[in-house]
Amino acid sequence: MDIDSQRAKIGTARVTDTHLVVGLEDGRQIMSPLNCYPRLIAASAAERQDFEISPFGIHWPTLDEDIGLSGMLRDQRSQNAVS
Repeated sequence: MDIDSQRAKIGTARVTDTHLVVGLEDGRQIMSPLNCYPRLIAASAAERQDFEISPFGIHWPTLDEDIGLSGMLRDQRSQNAVS
């Protein structure tokens, strides 16, 4: 994990029909297309909104999905992402 990842903290998160949008406390915003995250793209709108922000990323308990902030900062896709 690099220094940028260690200092970055999630302030807000939202899931649209097409993207995961994360607002960092330092003002930066990260947008990732949902096709990077197969469980999110297959989920219902209600399931997508049922998440918890942690110091390390975002967790969707009903979907058993975890997306780490360090991976988002490195633009890493889920291992099962759609190309």
